[in-house]
Amino acid sequence: MRAKVVEAEVLYTRAVSAYERVGNNRGRADGLLRLGDIQRAQGWEAKAEVSLSEAVAIFELMGNDLDKAEGLLGLGDVQQMQAKNAEAEMSYTEAITTYERVGNERDRANGLLALGGVQKEQGKNAEAEISYTEAVAIYESIGDDRSRANGLLALGDVQNKQGKYAEAKVSYTGAVVTYERVGDDRGRVEWLLRLGDIQKEQGKIVELEASYTGAVKPIKDNRGRVDGLLALGNVQQARGKNSEAEVLYTQAVDMYKRIEYHQAIMEGLLALADVQKEQGKSIEAEASYTEAVATYELVRGYRGRVAGLFALAPAQLAWHKNVEAEVSFTKVVAICKHSKDDWGRAAGLVGLGNAQQRQGKNAEAEVSYTEAVATYERVGDDWGGRPHGLLALGDVQKEQGKNAEAEASYTKAVAAYERIWGFQDGLKGLLALRNVQNEQGKNAEAEAPYTTASA
Repeated sequence: MRAKVVEAEVLYTRAVSAYERVGNNRGRADGLLRLGDIQRAQGWEAKAEVSLSEAVAIFELMGNDLDKAEGLLGLGDVQQMQAKNAEAEMSYTEAITTYERVGNERDRANGLLALGGVQKEQGKNAEAEISYTEAVAIYESIGDDRSRANGLLALGDVQNKQGKYAEAKVSYTGAVVTYERVGDDRGRVEWLLRLGDIQKEQGKIVELEASYTGAVKPIKDNRGRVDGLLALGNVQQARGKNSEAEVLYTQAVDMYKRIEYHQAIMEGLLALADVQKEQGKSIEAEASYTEAVATYELVRGYRGRVAGLFALAPAQLAWHKNVEAEVSFTKVVAICKHSKDDWGRAAGLVGLGNAQQRQGKNAEAEVSYTEAVATYERVGDDWGGRPHGLLALGDVQKEQGKNAEAEASYTKAVAAYERIWGFQDGLKGLLALRNVQNEQGKNAEAEAPYTTASA
């Protein structure tokens, strides 16, 4: 199958070149659109982005709004896959505007659904709620029940994230009624899982287990059944029944493998690794984490690879495998840099610094922490990443006897902690600042943080 896909890419590439030679822009743009679809399906997001961007540009020159909008939707998809969420939001928005202008309501609704997804990725839940609500209304007006149910499910998700549990339940209920009417068992399973999420947030463990058990029952939907097994594992883990959770997660992973649902295999392996780690089964947990990362790399998903490595690397630190953790965090930093994911790169740099510091590589750790802090400052993260990075930077500077630099780092960390979270969260930074000032003989300066910390 993969060989045929590669062959198709070669053929479309040749066709695009041939159309370009004879000056057939329409044929070239159509070829680029199909080429981008093939590349996207194979996980070649960067290549697909180039093909689709070129197709969109040609369609725009031709004044072909409909095909341009189709290209923009595909372009938004591959941008989102690479965590280029701001660019994806722009692509989706332009597509939606085009579809609205030409009166294509179905594709406008599809665009709104995609836009809501990328807004949710960025934490813009209020904006996503507006997009999903508008999409649901359009689907209802054109009589597309299945798409309307999908929209209601997504709407319930962002309402749930905002703590609007009553509204989320209404949305989920509207979705399940529609799914049952059109005979969509998969959709019903999705609803039960979402309902379970709400009950989990509210601490309703008995109701939660009932919902997840219901998700396991539709035998004819193998994927839905296995999703339910994974969810039931979550319930057992939440109850502290780790051995039972491990059995359920193992069953889920095995079933996902049988139906070749790679994304879910990764999620199941990460859950399995977590519960193995909680039981002190470090060898089994590391094997599960490693397999998850390998699976992520197999399907070439950017977010998947990073998620797998972010799970594996802290576990390696916990097991004192600092060399291996350094390798894992180095991969995270490289992937995030390539994908222009500054937030992920900064978090990876902090982890990298930690692994280096534990090996006595203080100079390298200082470089990593410094770069992390600079990145957090550039993206405007003063809510956790920057002060934590400053605190780590101060620690490694102090270990090298750079007390003046450490004092400056601790001072900035304390100011950030106190400004955002209040005194208690700045306590560690205050005590570190006091200690380094004492070491420099700055007793008067040290007295102020000491008095504050002791109050």
